[in-house]
Amino acid sequence: MKIRQIENLSELDKAISFIKETLSPYALDRDALMREMKQNPNLLLYMADMDKIAAAVFGTAENNKSKIDYVCTDKAYRRQGFAKKLMEEMLHRLRVRGFESVALGASEMGEKFYEEMGFVGKLLIQSERHSVEELLSLKTKYPVASSGIWKQSPESPPVSQVVLSLSQVDRDLQRLYEKKFPDCSTQMIYTMQLSRQ
Repeated sequence: MKIRQIENLSELDKAISFIKETLSPYALDRDALMREMKQNPNLLLYMADMDKIAAAVFGTAENNKSKIDYVCTDKAYRRQGFAKKLMEEMLHRLRVRGFESVALGASEMGEKFYEEMGFVGKLLIQSERHSVEELLSLKTKYPVASSGIWKQSPESPPVSQVVLSLSQVDRDLQRLYEKKFPDCSTQMIYTMQLSRQ
């Protein structure tokens, strides 16, 4: 299978369906992905076996920042190196375009994969109901990398965020946050510095 990039709306719609079935039942923003297809077509990658998508990696780039939004592989094609090949190609394309780093959020299933690829993890803790101060009140042994309020759009509710620097995944700490702050969510986020090679 060779690496392809999304080139038309039919391919985009097929890839959106694949991502929903494979990774995320949540609604994907088709309009945002259409804009990305026009602005950064070489960052929407997939591999297909005939007409069946086997794996996909979607990246975005804006204002000198790059991130990877979706990495997924069909169950029938897992552990065959397709996601790794797509990620390596994505990282290559980002380097060629001059990006210095890339970020992504990981599912628990993907954490080891990203660490093996050289990404460095931090723990993101966020809540719409609790303040940053409340989230920081749970004293941990880890240094605070950043904290603040994030809004996806002017009309969306503010989200308190705390990011902790961890040397490795600490599932007990994640569960402790989720227990103490019931509406709180935690997720490992990863970054990689992209040196030109």
